[in-house]
Amino acid sequence: MTTQYSQLSQKDFSNVNVVIADSNPHEREAIENDLLTIGFKNILSTDNCKDLTNAIVEGQVDLLICDTALEDGCVTDLVYSMRLGVLGNNMFPVVIMIITEPTQRIVQNVINSGVDAILARPFSQNNLYERVLKLSNKREHFVVTSDYIGPNRRQMHRPGTLEIPKITVPNPFRNKVTGFFSPAEYDDFVEHTATTINEQRITRQTFHISYLIDKIQPGEGGYRPSKGLPAEWKSLVFTTNDLSVRVKSSQFTHMNRMTLTLTKFVNEMDDAGTLQSNDLRLLTHLSNGISRGLSLH
Repeated sequence: MTTQYSQLSQKDFSNVNVVIADSNPHEREAIENDLLTIGFKNILSTDNCKDLTNAIVEGQVDLLICDTALEDGCVTDLVYSMRLGVLGNNMFPVVIMIITEPTQRIVQNVINSGVDAILARPFSQNNLYERVLKLSNKREHFVVTSDYIGPNRRQMHRPGTLEIPKITVPNPFRNKVTGFFSPAEYDDFVEHTATTINEQRITRQTFHISYLIDKIQPGEGGYRPSKGLPAEWKSLVFTTNDLSVRVKSSQFTHMNRMTLTLTKFVNEMDDAGTLQSNDLRLLTHLSNGISRGLSLH
């Protein structure tokens, strides 16, 4: 009997809502049996993204164990959308992602999606229990950047870079295991933390928009209109659109009109496929106005 099993057998997992999403029926059954052995009872086992999406939207997930091979990798997009707050009403289910084919692209996508832990196949029962035990006790603080919301993966702050605040986030898995679970208090904590993350995201995005616009300014070695839209444009389109949505439900609603104007202009340039020097001047003006409005200058 392993140390992990001994510690897990002393915990009460009976109230934890688990979703196992894996396209391989044998692997899925093995994981389910491993969890049943240590006392889990509320387990949804599925081989498709529709069931997983419904569980997230309905708020029926405390712990998610899923495989990247599910329906051509849909799970990384679902987890990313959940962490962004655009899928479901809770950004904070605990996620263990299983990687069947650990290519560099897949591993990077998994990390960027905001999962709590990774398991690479083949893995043992002890490997699974180790992740479950750790996350039932504690999860990492979250950090927010212009393109990431999820556990902090840096051991220390890198000199010369912006220090990003670490955010304590809800752990529905631990709350239910320990028995200190009040649905009302948990919902309040989720709402408060989501607001904090949203405002951090707005700040990071505003800085990132300024950075992108500065980077595509014309000049020696810089952007030339004859070459079409610059490489940074895709990131600018995503960031401005996300920013305009987030501002609506924040303390910065007074900046709603300006962010919508910036987003509309960026989308029009994206549709046209061209960008001129006058366009860049207007982009800079709008970006600076948003920074001032958010008191970031």
